[in-house]
Amino acid sequence: QGQVLQVGINPNTLVPYIVSTLRDTALAISIASRLNLPGAEDLYMQQFQQLMAANDVAGAAKLAADSPAGVLRTPETIQKFQAIPGQPGQPQPVFQYFSTLLEKGKLN
Repeated sequence: QGQVLQVGINPNTLVPYIVSTLRDTALAISIASRLNLPGAEDLYMQQFQQLMAANDVAGAAKLAADSPAGVLRTPETIQKFQAIPGQPGQPQPVFQYFSTLLEKGKLN
């Protein structure tokens, strides 16, 4: 005897569930990024701010490029990268950001 089952998730509540019940922000960010799910916007903003404060331009650029629904792909993000002074021998931070976006596919 065979059975057909259908399983579905509510994409609007999965990430908040992971954050509030499982208390695993890394998993929530990973799932939101991989499946382009809403609910992790604040987590992305917090992690982005932490990476920028630590001068991790590459990490911040990757996080912004991976952000679901383009939550960090905004003019404000570009301005934040433009405000970072360049390091000798390194490309300007804003160019690193655009380069990372291009590696992910397209700019917009």
